[in-house]
Amino acid sequence: MNAVEKLTGYLYQRPPLECAVKRELRLRWIYSIEVLEFYDKTALFIVKCEAGSYIRTLCVHLGLMIGCGVEMGELRRIKSGFITEDSCVTLHDLKDAFYQYRTSGDDSVIRKVVKPLELLLVGLPRIIIKDSSVSSICHGGQLIVKGIYKYDENLEPSKGVVLITAYGEAVALAKSLVYSEETKTMNSGFITKTERVIMERELYPRCWGIMEEYQVYF
Repeated sequence: MNAVEKLTGYLYQRPPLECAVKRELRLRWIYSIEVLEFYDKTALFIVKCEAGSYIRTLCVHLGLMIGCGVEMGELRRIKSGFITEDSCVTLHDLKDAFYQYRTSGDDSVIRKVVKPLELLLVGLPRIIIKDSSVSSICHGGQLIVKGIYKYDENLEPSKGVVLITAYGEAVALAKSLVYSEETKTMNSGFITKTERVIMERELYPRCWGIMEEYQVYF
């Protein structure tokens, strides 16, 4: 158990030989390791880790720490972000749902199978932006205080946030530049730095000729 506890936090990993990627040393965060069962020479455990972690390499490191060879026998992903096994569907379910929609026009089943992208972002702090600033963000502009409609009270600098419309549509992922309290006293200035645009560019009309301050880039 002591060896398992020492394998949490930031760990250096090199992709196994079996992986079809360049074997460069990388740093990954292991949140926790929970041993569920141990019988004879076989252990069953759950690992909560950063995306891109190699569990096979983690097993090898565990073997080095306890002084014997350890090899991964089976790997099963039971959760990714907010998606769990219980919320997943098979490809056959997807095929059947699409067939029903295509033949009868009934979309009730496919709506249960195909979930909106916003479901993956429910854990992030939200900033609801005005319709007039959506297109600018989609074209690479940065959000300023005048483009905000509402925001969560847990904004922190360098913390990830999701920019959404008043209708709940995800526009972009960004990093907050200010605390929530600061926005209350700001008359101008940047609020976030866009990291990744999600929405298609032309879904909302361009308002740059009306509000030129949104055409600012880093």
